[in-house]
Amino acid sequence: MERLGGNRGKDPMRAKMSPIFFQFLDAVFQILSQFPNAFEFNEHCLLHLANALTSGLYGTFVYDSYQQRKLAGVASRTVSVWTPLCAAASFFLNPDYTPVVGPLWVWTGHQALKLWTNYFLQHHELQT
Repeated sequence: MERLGGNRGKDPMRAKMSPIFFQFLDAVFQILSQFPNAFEFNEHCLLHLANALTSGLYGTFVYDSYQQRKLAGVASRTVSVWTPLCAAASFFLNPDYTPVVGPLWVWTGHQALKLWTNYFLQHHELQT
């Protein structure tokens, strides 16, 4: 969980953190919003991964590297984040997926950016 700011202590060399994987998921969400049929997975998949980052339910996101997870024996004591994704694959697949040949030309203007409401407001009583 160090990558997300946990277990940093008072060591100044370890005091900084950046939620890079979450930022990546948000970037994928932005592209998925513009091209909803271009991905084989759906937003449920992104939400599962984003929520799993801090849930503590999966060993996938424990420690900062594969080597650290291996040394700690994480695989034998925890479940992978991919296990529920594979078990319920149809829930996480996009039924409207259409393969795209060539690049996706993403509009990056601020007008195109969206708040990921299904993530940031998922616990709000008005969220549907």
